[in-house]
Amino acid sequence: MPIILENYFKKIKHPFPNMEDMPAEQKIKCLHDIYYAHVLSFPYHNFELREVSLQRVYHRPELTFFSYQNLLSPSHKGGYCYQTVVLLHDVLSQLGLSPNYCMAHTLIGAPVNDPSILSKDPNHILLTVMIDEKLFFLDPGFGSHSPRFPIMVSGSDEIIPQEDDVFKFQKIEAVHVLERKTAQGWLRLSQTNLQAITEAQVNYYLSKIEYAPSVLIRDDKTLIACVTENGRKSLVWDSSSDELKFSKHEKGLYSQIKLSVKDGYKVLQEEFGIPISFVKFEAYCTKTPLIKRPWETPVTSRERLENDPIVKTFLSP
Repeated sequence: MPIILENYFKKIKHPFPNMEDMPAEQKIKCLHDIYYAHVLSFPYHNFELREVSLQRVYHRPELTFFSYQNLLSPSHKGGYCYQTVVLLHDVLSQLGLSPNYCMAHTLIGAPVNDPSILSKDPNHILLTVMIDEKLFFLDPGFGSHSPRFPIMVSGSDEIIPQEDDVFKFQKIEAVHVLERKTAQGWLRLSQTNLQAITEAQVNYYLSKIEYAPSVLIRDDKTLIACVTENGRKSLVWDSSSDELKFSKHEKGLYSQIKLSVKDGYKVLQEEFGIPISFVKFEAYCTKTPLIKRPWETPVTSRERLENDPIVKTFLSP
C-alpha cells in the first residue's frame, strides 16, 4: 500500500507539490527541493540490522520491503538505506515521476572494481530519475556521505559543488563512481552500473542482508549519520576497535571525539533525536559473536537463493 503523501510532506516540512503540469525545469527544481528535505528529515541508522544480528537465525525479525512506511510514524526517525530509498521511490512515483532502483557497492576509499569488494553482493541501494531526457542520480540512504542534492549524470569528471561539499560522479571502467572531496583528498564512496532493477530484485538483496552469514553493516558496526543544513555528522561504533566516536563537520570546522556508551547515548538524543532505549543502544554497541553452529545455518542460504528457479527469474536482466 502506498504511503499517504500528505503525511510525508508534513514530515519533511515541504509544501505538497502538483507536478503533473509542471514544465521540465520546474520539475527538476521540485525534485531538487524534495530530495534535500528528504535527506535532512531521515537520518541513516542501522538499528534494525543490528537487532537482526543479535538474534539467532530462526528468531530474527524479518527485514521487510514495506518497513519503509514506518518512517512516517512518530516513533520512528530515519532508518537504513533500503527504507529511506524505497520511501522516496514511493513518493516520486505517486508524484508522476518514474524512479528506478539501482544497486551499488560501497567503496569508502577502496579502489574502483576492487576484487575483494566485487566478490560480494552489492550492499547499497539508490535511485535514478529521468526528467526531460536528463538522468539524475539520487542517493538519500548513504548517511553523512549522501549528496546534498540530486546529481545529473554526465559521465565526466566535472566538479559538482553542493554548498560546502564538493562531489564527482564520473564513469570509470564501465561503472559510475561517486567521490567526495575531503581534507585528505578525494574519497571514493561507491560504484554502480546504474542498471535498473525490479522490486523483486530489491527484495532479494534485502533478504541477503538478513540471512547472509556475515554482513559488516549488520554484525560489526553501529552507525547513525546524516546530512545537516550546515554540514554532516555521524556517531559510529565498530567491533574491531570497540570504540564509539562522534564526528561533526559544521561550517567548515571538523571535530571528532571518543565517547563512552553512556555519553554516546546522550549525543544520540541531543544530536539525532532518535527514540531508542539505552539498553538497546548499549546492546548495539557490544560485540556480537557470529553464530556458526551447523544447525543454525540460515534457512535461506546464499546457495539456496541463487539456485532457486523463482529467484533466478527475479535476477535475470
